[in-house]
Amino acid sequence: MCDEYSIEYNGVVYDDWYLPSFSEVSYMDADSDYIDQNAIYWSSSQDGSDFATAAYAYSDSCGGDHPEKACWHMRYTGEYKYSKYKVKAVRSF
Repeated sequence: MCDEYSIEYNGVVYDDWYLPSFSEVSYMDADSDYIDQNAIYWSSSQDGSDFATAAYAYSDSCGGDHPEKACWHMRYTGEYKYSKYKVKAVRSF
């Protein structure tokens, strides 16, 4: 899936993309322009023969000094492998 992806930028070809593990997906900043909030993203982590691990972006109160501010997080979910969700190809962490 991601291993066939390549992009050329300023004359340099980047073709070493891969589907991140759940741990790597959970490090992604769900409050960035690169993550669709309230979306589910596949990871390369397996969860049995019929399931794979995915992560979804969600928000809740940040608490502390600013309880009214929403903070975005990534959370684990196990999903059937035939389900259609987004992918976020990465190069390295």
